[in-house]
Amino acid sequence: MADSAALLVDEVLLEHPMSQRVLSFLFPLRFLFASRPEIMGRVLGIVYRVIATHLIKSVGQTHTTVRTGEVTLIQRFGAALNLNIHFHMLFLDGVYADNPHGSARFRWIKAPTSEELTQLVYTIANRVEYSTMNDHIQPVFWASIMRPFLFCHTANTRCSIA
Repeated sequence: MADSAALLVDEVLLEHPMSQRVLSFLFPLRFLFASRPEIMGRVLGIVYRVIATHLIKSVGQTHTTVRTGEVTLIQRFGAALNLNIHFHMLFLDGVYADNPHGSARFRWIKAPTSEELTQLVYTIANRVEYSTMNDHIQPVFWASIMRPFLFCHTANTRCSIA
C-alpha cells in the first residue's frame, strides 16, 4: 500500500506537497466495517470532513472560500490475509484559495502538532461513535473498545493514540 501511495505522489499528483495519514482501527471496528461496509463508507466521510475542516480552519477560512484535496486507499487485509481494515489517506499539505480573478492559489499549511493530532483523533472517534448510534449498535460495544489509532507520517512526526 505504501508503494501505491508513493506512486500517486511521485507520478500522478506532482503539483503540491502531500502527507500520508494512516487510520487503523481495533478489531471490533474492523469486524463491524467488514460486515457493514456502508458504515465504513460513512466513517471515511467523517474522517475526511474532520481533517479537511482542520486544514481549512488552519488558514482562517471556511469551506465556501477554500478547498482541499485527498485520495484514500482502503486496505482490507494484512500481508497474512488477516482482516486489517485501515485507510491510507493522502492529503494536500494546504488548501486552494479562491482569487477574485476566478483562479485558485495554493496556500501551504505547516504540519500538525502532536496536540492537534490528538484532538483530531478524539474528534473523529466521537463523531464515529455518534454517527453509529442510529445503527442500533449498543453503547456497550463502544465502552468495550479503545479509540482508533491514528498514525501520521507528516514531517517525521509519528503519532499514535490508544
